[in-house]
Amino acid sequence: MITTPFYFFHSQYPVFTVLFILITIVKYKKSFFLELKKVFVNRAILLLACYFLYTYLSLLWTEDIEHGFTIQKVYREALFYIPILYLFLDKQKAEVCIKLLTISFGVYALYSIGFYLELYNSYKLNLQGTLGYETISVMMSLGIFFSLIFFYFEKNKNYKYMYVIIFILCTFAFSVNNGRAAQLSFILVVLTLVLIYWKKIYSLKFILVLLTAVSIFVLVIYNNSVRFSKGIDELKKVVIEKKFEGSWGIRAYMYLTGLKIIEKNPIFGTGAGDSKQTYREISFEENSPHSWFSHMHNQHIEILSRYGLIGYFLLIVSIVYLLFSIKKEKKFFMLGLVFYLSIFYNSFFNTIIDRKPIYILFFVLFALFSIVIKKDFTTKIK
Repeated sequence: MITTPFYFFHSQYPVFTVLFILITIVKYKKSFFLELKKVFVNRAILLLACYFLYTYLSLLWTEDIEHGFTIQKVYREALFYIPILYLFLDKQKAEVCIKLLTISFGVYALYSIGFYLELYNSYKLNLQGTLGYETISVMMSLGIFFSLIFFYFEKNKNYKYMYVIIFILCTFAFSVNNGRAAQLSFILVVLTLVLIYWKKIYSLKFILVLLTAVSIFVLVIYNNSVRFSKGIDELKKVVIEKKFEGSWGIRAYMYLTGLKIIEKNPIFGTGAGDSKQTYREISFEENSPHSWFSHMHNQHIEILSRYGLIGYFLLIVSIVYLLFSIKKEKKFFMLGLVFYLSIFYNSFFNTIIDRKPIYILFFVLFALFSIVIKKDFTTKIK
């Protein structure tokens, strides 16, 4: 867990997954398949498994099989580590895992800040390290939310100090990494939380957390005001002059083209491997200079174009069901809520679930949150 956000080498996650499988075989031996039944009694995991199955079935009606299998690598390791994590861990260990991820966000924040301070070679507007700034910004926003939530529920003073340090590091790294998509998503998550928890707005703790979030919002906007105003000007050109220029203008073209693909294949989608080729065919027909892009910078449009409404519905329902299942567990529910809201909003601006290590975090946390209600499901088996 502590190494997950650090994408050190290409085979990092497959190697860990193979190790998981070997340990599982040694532990369970002949009883593995009997143990596996316990995993799919959990309806959230069962729904997610249906989504995985459907995405692989979509290869049957895709023409570019090779690209389809490349796309499916997002789910490859998850097919193994989700059931293994579910079998090995209990609620207490799942919480420890999430805390370790939070600590790792703080460590990566410190690493990222080193680039900003020019302790190692970097370009200040793109503090990459082992990852791109779009991905780093998402992890830093998660570090802010997770550290605040753990601070809120933590009783041990020493641990509280640790979460304060993580919060400060992630906030600074979040403000200097220029991921506008993550910054806009952060604002939307805060607004959504206010709407959900508005009845508790008079709570002193809640007011302090809200003021902290608003302060970060002001800091981020101030730090990136020039880039945001530039993006707005680019969108004005799209609306008034029909010119798709600049980062936001090109995204607008991708979204419109993606919607045309969805319109042609709304129910089943083009299949896992054909959305890229279909996008390029449309852009060539329109003589667009943006035909060379390989994705549409919008995860919602990507999933809808690949797998149609059926695939999109299965994924969303599995996440919503998971969140409702853990609703009584306040700490885990808030962690799950901020995580999936962050991914949901960010997915409007980037194909974030196609990126390492975000898609690893996406499904690892799905497994960890599922473990929270593990006792209820295993009781039903007995």
